Amino acid sequence: MCIRDRAFTSALVSWTDAEALLARAPGAATMTWASRAVIASEGHLPAALETRACSRAFFALFGFRFSQGGPWSTADRPAPGGPAAERLGAPDSDAAALPPVVLDARTARRLLGASAVGRTVQVGGRDFRVVGVLEPYERMKIYDLKFIVQTRPDEVYLPVHQAAALGLAPEIVVAGAPHGGSMADLMASDDHWLHVWLELPDAAARTSYERAVAGWIS
Repeated sequence: MCIRDRAFTSALVSWTDAEALLARAPGAATMTWASRAVIASEGHLPAALETRACSRAFFALFGFRFSQGGPWSTADRPAPGGPAAERLGAPDSDAAALPPVVLDARTARRLLGASAVGRTVQVGGRDFRVVGVLEPYERMKIYDLKFIVQTRPDEVYLPVHQAAALGLAPEIVVAGAPHGGSMADLMASDDHWLHVWLELPDAAARTSYERAVAGWIS
């Protein structure tokens, strides 16, 4: 583990460890991993695009700005009845039944034209409602181990629980073979395959969080 200024990250952790780390976070936090999903919209052939699973806090933590809309609206706090459920992007009363998706500027323009928010795209064969479009950006993906190599920017952003439900496995090679071939098996395993980031605004918050994590480990 390492701590950098206002943010904490583990290198790679298991799903169970990530949930525990998020449940003890004092503020904004996200788990995240990279995958690829097949995206389609009316008039466009399906294409596999760079897809990021994350919580709504991810965008603020790493300074992303929106040209249209914003992140999905679920409050970024743990929900009763499940560890850190709302941090993972669990459904709320926002809009109707369609789950939310955020697109990067180039993808939104190519698939939907100048106005994308409120429109529908298919991700992994399911309908999703576009809630936000990011401003154009060029940056190293420091929030993912893949930043050490030249990779395409993330193009599609999904709430964690939606990405998991679609079976969007990480692009990295996990430390050991998962206990089965499904996404559910990987989530139940001890394999280390996702990142956790959270904001620790001052030394007191950092010390308190370190103690909370130490108590959980022991």
